[in-house]
Amino acid sequence: MSCGTESNALLCSDISCLPLRAAKAKALSTTERYSRAFQKFREWSACFEEFVCLSSDELSVALYLEFLLQQSFPYSALESACYGINWAHNLYGFPSPCDSKLVRNVLEAAKRELTKPVVKKEHVTPEMISSIRNRFAGPNANLSDFHLAAICVTAYSAFLRYNELASLRCCDFSFW
Repeated sequence: MSCGTESNALLCSDISCLPLRAAKAKALSTTERYSRAFQKFREWSACFEEFVCLSSDELSVALYLEFLLQQSFPYSALESACYGINWAHNLYGFPSPCDSKLVRNVLEAAKRELTKPVVKKEHVTPEMISSIRNRFAGPNANLSDFHLAAICVTAYSAFLRYNELASLRCCDFSFW
């Protein structure tokens, strides 16, 4: 748009204010976080003549995510990069390259690669409880040892969690 006339000059000044106004649509901390993430993408893309940072294509974003992945960044950094790039493109009215299937697949693959496998706890077996009973409730056991053995057997047989076990009182028990 040429700014030759006075009315065009007013429109041009209004247009230049729009991105700043739109940036206030999100909380300041969110805007700052997205801005930092986009700035890192901008610095990376400046190293390559083939890529532009704004109105970038899906290939450049996917390659940037791959770069972050190879640099051992955590998944949250890749996700933050996508949010920042998406935010900047939406702010200036460009279609977001982060919505492409390629970028989503790279992000999903990164999530799978970077997550740690779940290590489940070992189940308590009757043999473990029996060994505790034998060790602490043997012939040479004192009252404290009997107490510990009774707590372990009670917790196991009643399927109690620690907080449930800790809240038990003598009046909670009845013997037949």
